[in-house]
Amino acid sequence: TTLALLTLVAWLGPEPVPLHLITEHPYELPNSLVDTARSPTVLAERITGLRRRGLARITSDSVALHRGPAARLVARTAYEHLEGAGGWVAAAVRLLRAAVPQDPGGDPTSWATWRQLLPLVLAATDPTRCLNEAAADAGWLLHHAASYLYVRGQARAAEALSRDADD
Repeated sequence: TTLALLTLVAWLGPEPVPLHLITEHPYELPNSLVDTARSPTVLAERITGLRRRGLARITSDSVALHRGPAARLVARTAYEHLEGAGGWVAAAVRLLRAAVPQDPGGDPTSWATWRQLLPLVLAATDPTRCLNEAAADAGWLLHHAASYLYVRGQARAAEALSRDADD
């Protein structure tokens, strides 16, 4: 399951992945990670293993995989099918959809969460990835990210995301 955790983090992109993203949404994860996410002790053991091997940058509340290994891991697992989850891209997109606030424009209290997760949303929905099995969730994420950017005064970036969502 350490490799599965590493793979999920790689698919979420190069920015730090908040650990609460994993622990608060265990049933959105591939089956191989559900027990890890539900147990703080097991998750801590996995994170310690990553730190010991020097594979990731670890803080008290986040984990980020180094860019080189992350890119290789994403390329290697691009066509893996996960029991109960589709592929890794679908798992990452589904997890983010569960975690982001539903109404980014109307609720300023949601902006901190959007600010933290937006880089992950953009990485997971990168148009260079094959998003076929996650198309509906990816489109939903991009439309909501565009709404967040629009209310934050970033109309051009919001328009670009809306176009990506519609493609």
